[in-house]
Amino acid sequence: KGTAIACDPIQEKHNKTRQGDQTNHDPFVGAYEITYAGPDGQESDPWDLIITKRDEIYHATWLKDDVAHYHGIGFVTDGKLVCGWRPVN
Repeated sequence: KGTAIACDPIQEKHNKTRQGDQTNHDPFVGAYEITYAGPDGQESDPWDLIITKRDEIYHATWLKDDVAHYHGIGFVTDGKLVCGWRPVN
């Protein structure tokens, strides 16, 4: 489970990743700082998370220190964005 907070400075920094995407009034598209909690409640260090959308598919990239470590795709169900992910090769 992750908790994401919208971050305008990150969004400006990564704005180039959003060019050509459908961002009009989409509540999920944007830049975030996200932390995750394990089963014991211990929170991870924060990640930068950039979410874009092309057609009906969402694309997510998780970064640390401007380096992409994971990427994934997702869709909305019951008002929530659900993403699968994998490490960047």
